[in-house]
Amino acid sequence: MRKLILAMIFIILIPNIVYAEKHELEELHIHTYIHADGSATITETRNATLSKGSENFLVIENIGESKITDFYVYEYGLPYEFVDGWDSSASQKDKLLKNGIIETSKGYELVWGIGVYGEHEYVLEYKVTDFIKQLNDAQMIYWYFVSDNTNIPPVDVTIEIESDQPFSYGDEKIWGFGFDG
Repeated sequence: MRKLILAMIFIILIPNIVYAEKHELEELHIHTYIHADGSATITETRNATLSKGSENFLVIENIGESKITDFYVYEYGLPYEFVDGWDSSASQKDKLLKNGIIETSKGYELVWGIGVYGEHEYVLEYKVTDFIKQLNDAQMIYWYFVSDNTNIPPVDVTIEIESDQPFSYGDEKIWGFGFDG
């Protein structure tokens, strides 16, 4: 009987051990809504299993005159508290349900606390001023949607862009760094 009880405890605990070691951003869905004034609201839904660290961060650099404002984080619909003067050396407990913005010489880091390890669904929302760039003969979007300077690269990415104004359905010049086009 003792062997049976020990075997059952062992079987129950094994999935938790394996699960706790997984550290992965399984899915990233980015929705960008372009406003009539050329700004954009970006909403990211991030499904992740986390097992290390005390915070997540999104590095946004090389954005010219654009500014990042109104950064909100929700986890399963629960809003995080925005903290001015984010302290990356704070404890995991102190970062629980909190987010902030760190301005760097190259741009921004949007940061939020992990809290507890396991599965998470985060929704990040932030506004970008001057998202649409005006050229002499056209307008363009110059934005790095998925940073390679993140602490947890995504496995699967979907990007949607919509606008107050309709997009034209003609031949457009589209270029993605590292891809032909």
